[in-house]
Amino acid sequence: SPSITGYTADPTSVAGRDTVSGTDLSPDVQVYYQANPEKATVTYEDTTTGAVLTTDPITGDYQTVSNYRTADRIAQYLNMGYELVSDDYPTSGAVFDKDGSTQAYTVKLQHKLLPLTPENPGTPGEPIDPDNPNGPTYPVGTDFEDLTEQVSQTIQYLYKDGRTAKPDNVQAVNFGRNVTVDEVNGTVVYTDWLTDDGTMTGRFEAVDSPLITGYTADSTSIAGNPAVVWQDDDTTIPVTYTVNKEYATVTYFDQTDNKVIKTDPLQG
Repeated sequence: SPSITGYTADPTSVAGRDTVSGTDLSPDVQVYYQANPEKATVTYEDTTTGAVLTTDPITGDYQTVSNYRTADRIAQYLNMGYELVSDDYPTSGAVFDKDGSTQAYTVKLQHKLLPLTPENPGTPGEPIDPDNPNGPTYPVGTDFEDLTEQVSQTIQYLYKDGRTAKPDNVQAVNFGRNVTVDEVNGTVVYTDWLTDDGTMTGRFEAVDSPLITGYTADSTSIAGNPAVVWQDDDTTIPVTYTVNKEYATVTYFDQTDNKVIKTDPLQG
């Protein structure tokens, strides 16, 4: 039987006859051709890790169109935190027009990366997409407290008995960092801690202790710190004021004789 691409004949050959007489009937021999079963695969690839997520095998007869579509499988991965990179599967379905070979299609997906900032932090445990409540959630380490840090220095002005002599002098340096969340596996990658000015270190200015009449401070000034980093602890520095000793004299004067009779020293 003649070969036809994509089909198999039944029977593949018709037997001949050694002798044929004029009285023989003319036989009709029918040869049926059945379309061959063909194969294809659709592979879903994670381009972030290089891993194959899954491979769907599909089959169909030669020159037929598959009813398989990638939309549902892609939607499944999008709900898991992936985003589509490319899809070379025909939108109208694969045509099984290559006899004897497996057609291969690839859908490429990558991990969706979500940037967060102190101005737009996450809420750990809450869905990233409110419309996808069963999808990826914000991981630990993405809330406001994890993206901000403040280092403060407080100078307290106190009398010796503990009473407040002057209002506290408070200086603070604010630090912040951004984070990128991998929505598929929940890993987080942080940027460096930076001040509001965009530098890695801040500073505390030197502060002169205020003057209080009649008192002396144990520190006339507090040195500055030009290299405050986000790991530094908050500090409290007391400046204590001690009352000054004052002196006076009482002089007794004899106006008749125009002379000093006595001088008494006083202090307190």
